[in-house]
Amino acid sequence: MSRAPGSESYPGRAGLREAAEETAARAGLAALASLPPAAARGLGAAGGWLAWGAGLRRDVAERQIAAAFPDRPRGWVRSTARGAYRHFGRELAEIARLDPGRPGRIRSVVARVDGAGRLAAACRSAVDEGPGGAVLVAGHLGNWEVGLAALGAADVPASVVVKPQRNRGVDRLVRRRREALGVQPIEMGRAARDAPEALRDGRVVVLASDQDALQRGVFVPFLGRPASTHRGPAALSLALDVPLLYAAVVREGSGWGVVVERVDRTGLDTGPAGDPGERKEDRIRALTRRWVALLEREIRQRPRQYLWFHRRWKTRPEEAGAARRTGA
Repeated sequence: MSRAPGSESYPGRAGLREAAEETAARAGLAALASLPPAAARGLGAAGGWLAWGAGLRRDVAERQIAAAFPDRPRGWVRSTARGAYRHFGRELAEIARLDPGRPGRIRSVVARVDGAGRLAAACRSAVDEGPGGAVLVAGHLGNWEVGLAALGAADVPASVVVKPQRNRGVDRLVRRRREALGVQPIEMGRAARDAPEALRDGRVVVLASDQDALQRGVFVPFLGRPASTHRGPAALSLALDVPLLYAAVVREGSGWGVVVERVDRTGLDTGPAGDPGERKEDRIRALTRRWVALLEREIRQRPRQYLWFHRRWKTRPEEAGAARRTGA
């Protein structure tokens, strides 16, 4: 009897489960990739609607939307949550069409990005102006995998910091697909070493840094509440004195549009040698606040395109403070 892909790497019952998950992921991607674009988008949106109807994290999404938009009625909150689930399903279908075995398919997806050339030009300009590469920060808004494809298609040397999937077979699958887009994955656990190296090599380091950063994060205002936010984009930009860009690839009809701009670092230049750690932390917090404000602006314009079912405000400032005081 033949084994499922990757099952030889995972002995025992857990291995069979992971192999089954990998097989299902491959089959789902292949099925969506085989459909015409409109049919794939429709099926993905329907899947998102079903997830919303089944109540998968719906309470999390609706609670967070209501807190971010306190002046909106309950009906609007519910409709926005439903739209966010449909959006997520549709964008997953589009990602499935970025088939590494079909380079022409990837080019056809990128061709629907209005502003792809402007995104590539902004990255190249930032790299040319700095002493090394550039940091590009994004949030879970729109479809950033398509943005990565646009950078790869334009031959922009880019590395993306990624969180490994728990399923090792699925992780290999995702990694290979990203490499096929022309971007170099950097595992989050190796980012402290590999991201600065990539910047020194003149690459664009891409980070989607808007998820909860637990006790390690820096707290900045986000949609009306303090949110623990990854310090990586600001810390890298300041430590290596390279430009920081904010970008989003947002849904517009059957394609996407690009939002890209330089994050202002005025008044936040790297301090002198021996600069106190408190001052360094203040600069990181200030620069983080500036790029988060740009993301917040875009979310308020298109709330149905944001990943509301992630528990963005899970870590509270008082909990993080207590953890630091006790050394946790």
